[in-house]
Amino acid sequence: MLSRLWYLILALAVGGALAGAFLNKSAASREAEFQLEEQLRRDHVEAELWQRLDARLRLDALASIAVDSEVRQTLRSSSGHTGTPGSSTRKRLSQKLDSLNAKLEEGKGDLVFAIDTEGEVVATLEKNDMGSVQLDKMPLVRDALRGFMRDDVWVYNGEVYRMAARPVFDSGRYVGAVVHGMAIGDGLAKRLAAKLPNATVVFFFRDRLIASHVGGAKAPSSA
Repeated sequence: MLSRLWYLILALAVGGALAGAFLNKSAASREAEFQLEEQLRRDHVEAELWQRLDARLRLDALASIAVDSEVRQTLRSSSGHTGTPGSSTRKRLSQKLDSLNAKLEEGKGDLVFAIDTEGEVVATLEKNDMGSVQLDKMPLVRDALRGFMRDDVWVYNGEVYRMAARPVFDSGRYVGAVVHGMAIGDGLAKRLAAKLPNATVVFFFRDRLIASHVGGAKAPSSA
């Protein structure tokens, strides 16, 4: 009888220890989940803030193209008229866009459009020559033609781009807009991961991985 009592006491003790262990494990698991959720929330907020700042910097850099005299004059001559300037004028403006875009260095665009007040593409980078195209239905372009600076994300020819647009002002009126796009790639993921220590950053378009970076890398000085 005494041995049975000891067995019962031992069983209760072991059961209590196991219950305590499971409770401790459950509490630790909940704490770990809470910490993970908090870290993800902070990373999400910081990522959004960084992307807003980056958009602001791209819009500021785009001013160097919007104020260029050749850009302003060509868009002014195109706006309010049927059709666009002749092919030679458009080619010269494309060459000017190439030159101005190159001066943006790490901020140079993969896409740059000079658009008149009707939303027609007057010129773009020579590598992206696309002829006469209307972009006035795009909200980003429509807002820029009304005098607002905006940023957005476009899917263009199967690729995803971070876009920025600002109006072009000449002789007291808006004469068009310049639109700048940078493809989303591993470089962006690396720069963003550098702001979020030990974070892995990935970008998806539908079910396709388009950019990624594992761990916190050192951000470029221009970020």
